[in-house]
Amino acid sequence: MAVTLTYDPTLSRVQVNATALAAADYATVERSTDGINWTTVRGGSDVGVTAGAFDLPVDDYEFSPDVQNTYRVR
Repeated sequence: MAVTLTYDPTLSRVQVNATALAAADYATVERSTDGINWTTVRGGSDVGVTAGAFDLPVDDYEFSPDVQNTYRVR
């Protein structure tokens, strides 16, 4: 699996995209600032997957600024 994060300063968002996913129809995107507590990104549950990749990137407007945010796809 390859997860790509892109920061868009114009709209202040992190775009999350994933490819090379295992055979699945849906995925969930989560974010953490401590690696222990994970929160599902708004709009990041039941993300459509086709041919091993997200149908559309997930936009995270609620990331925590000025700290490292870690993302995972499940």
